[in-house]
Amino acid sequence: MVQDRIFGISVLIFCLIMFMETFNFAEKTPWQIAGPAVFPRFIIAVIAVVTLVLLIKSFLQKSDRTSSFSWETFINKYGKTIILFALFGVYVVLLPILSFIIATLLFLIVGQAVLMGLKKPKTIVLNLSISVIMTFSVYLIFTHLLNIWLP
Repeated sequence: MVQDRIFGISVLIFCLIMFMETFNFAEKTPWQIAGPAVFPRFIIAVIAVVTLVLLIKSFLQKSDRTSSFSWETFINKYGKTIILFALFGVYVVLLPILSFIIATLLFLIVGQAVLMGLKKPKTIVLNLSISVIMTFSVYLIFTHLLNIWLP
């Protein structure tokens, strides 16, 4: 679809600019394991790869145009996305109040519940496991590997 192609090319240009900006970061100090540009470069690379997949998919898919707009279709298609954006806004507000670990755990648990649902015990266990592992992994990477304090 044309929108996906325009979006994909725009994001790739943005990734290229941001990647080039990481070369202006300060150099790694002797007590750091990795320099300050490592994490941003990693995130930029992940975004670029996912965007390339979207761009390739946009050329392989046939366009399916719908002629009329329907709120029901819009909510069914984008409802979870809207909820996640609102949830992220709440997360940003709560982050300095609750601390990184608590706010991130709550954000991930509720966010995954919105995406996956909580109908089966296996889903609940998976949700909690991923939330705890990701929260503490990011915390440990930032505090111990990158020497960056989190709130």
